[in-house]
Formats: sequence, structure tokens, C-alpha cells
Amino acid sequence: MIRPTSRVRILALVVAVLAAVTVSPAAARKRSSADDATLTSVLVHAAAMAVILEGKLDAPKSALDALEAYKKKHGKAIRKALTRVFAIRGELDEPLRAEWDRALGTSTEATRLIVAIFTFSNKHAEDAATKARFDAMLADLAAELGKAEAAGKAKG
Repeated sequence: MIRPTSRVRILALVVAVLAAVTVSPAAARKRSSADDATLTSVLVHAAAMAVILEGKLDAPKSALDALEAYKKKHGKAIRKALTRVFAIRGELDEPLRAEWDRALGTSTEATRLIVAIFTFSNKHAEDAATKARFDAMLADLAAELGKAEAAGKAKG
């Protein structure tokens, strides 16, 4: 059974952030191939993080070290892509925004990352040090999502 932990709060934050972005009808526009490229960029990073968690499931310290290295190497690109995702979402009209949300939320990559997060978390729930470090990483991710949302709204 999954308890309401920081991982659940992170997922709730992502859903709330996506739901909070609004668009004025006058500013609405069509979805472009550049928008799809931005979405693909975010999903590639999600898939890469899932691969790290899945591949190092039995070596939690190694997995967390690898995630930190990935974030250090790609953090700026991830923040830029997330900011753009929120800006794009705010620019789309309602039907296209719903399509965008479905593309992001039901993608194989996003689902794979969510499953990897829960699997890793559940497997290492008894290890206090790993749990604390992983929870801190997820809290940092939540903060990054919040910053990306604010920056995206400002741009969009």
C-alpha cells in the first residue's frame, strides 16, 4: 500500500501545476512542431531518469549518485525544457491544452518514471538513509517544477 509520502505529494504537485495554468482565448494558438520537440525533450529526460532507477534498483547509493550526476549534467536543459512546457501549455487553446496534457501525462516515458519512482521508493522504504536522500531529491524536483511553472507563466 502506498502511503501519502513526499512522492505522492510530488505527483499531486505536478497535476496541480498543470491544472493551474490558464490561457486567455485571445492568446490561444495552435500546437507546433517546436512544441512537440520540447515535449519530446522532457520525455527523453524522464526516460533517462527511469532507466537509472530501474537499472540500479538493487544498488540505491549508486542509483542516487547516478541521478545526482544526471541532474548536474542536464539540470539546466531540463529546467529550460520544463519552463517551455509550462509556457506552451499556457498559450494553447482548451482542446489543444487537453491534448497536450494527455500526451505528457499518458506517455510511456512519464508512466515509466512514475513507476520507477514508486518501485525504488517501496523497495528501499526500510533504509532510512536512502529514503531521506531520495525524499530530498524528490522535494528538490518539486521545487524545480514550481520554479519552471512560475517562469513558464511569466513567458507565456
